[in-house]
This record gives sequence, structure tokens and C-alpha cells, in this order.
Amino acid sequence: MTKDVVSFKPDDSLATVAKTFIDENIGAGLVVDENNRVVGIISESDLMDVLEYHEDLGSELLSLVPGYGDRWSFQRSFEEVDEWLHRV
Repeated sequence: MTKDVVSFKPDDSLATVAKTFIDENIGAGLVVDENNRVVGIISESDLMDVLEYHEDLGSELLSLVPGYGDRWSFQRSFEEVDEWLHRV
């Protein structure tokens, strides 16, 4: 059984991410830019850190991606990552 990989855009709200995790019964998702290039990963643990520090769940996902554009940048497209994940 394969599932589609869930992805988020950097400007998605943290509340949207949390709701998607619950609705899709997942614990993590990819963060992709407008070209479907992976720029990061968001996990339940990341959301728990937000709640622990009482950050606003209305904040954009980008606020959790330190060094957006360099530290979290990858050279693979979403389709390449999706293909790789389905082989594992």
C-alpha cells in the first residue's frame, strides 16, 4: 500500500499543518517551494516545540525553517523524493 506524500508550502500556517497531521494520521511532511523542490521537513516534534514556547499557531511554516534557502535547501524535486520514498 502506498500513500501520497503530504507536502506543505512555506507560507502554510502551523495550524494548517497540525490539522493535516491529524486528518491524514501522519507525523511529518515535506516543505516544498513553488517549484516543488524540498526546502525542509516539518514534524510533530516541531509543532510540539511551537506549543512549548507558546508561539502562534497562525504563524507561517517558514518561521520554523531556520536558514530557509540555504541550510534546508535540497537539490531534489518533490517528484524525485516521492519516488525515492516509495522505493524504501
